[in-house]
Amino acid sequence: MRDIVWAINPRRDRLLDLSRRMRGFASDIFTSRNIQFQFHAPDRDRDLRLGPEVRRDVFLIFKEAVSNIVRHSSCAEAVIQLSVEGRELVLTVSDDGEGFDPSDDGEGQGLASMLRRAEGFGGKLEIGPNDGRGTTVQLRVPIVKRR
Repeated sequence: MRDIVWAINPRRDRLLDLSRRMRGFASDIFTSRNIQFQFHAPDRDRDLRLGPEVRRDVFLIFKEAVSNIVRHSSCAEAVIQLSVEGRELVLTVSDDGEGFDPSDDGEGQGLASMLRRAEGFGGKLEIGPNDGRGTTVQLRVPIVKRR
């Protein structure tokens, strides 16, 4: 419920607010599982406004990616990169774990839900092997200038 209230709060419409929320979630979940992690986010000068729907869906995709790492990867380290590249917001979540075959239809709905959410706001989601070991989830979100 806290996530829903946060997502619709118009005072939390900045990329900086989203990155703080993401960092807090990652810290809580990874620290409790003894997984080392790095979190990289844009500086204040790259801050921008995000609509509530995009903010909510980016956060939910992020939460699913992090939860999947904890549940399935058996990793020692995860890296989260949130950046602004041209006219896109780019979120990359990677781990050094066991990896998986994204074409293997598991029993869960997490990956399908992530894809649906990304497509819903015109984003692009790629899930695949990390260089050498583990998995990388990359979300690209078109930036719509908001006043």
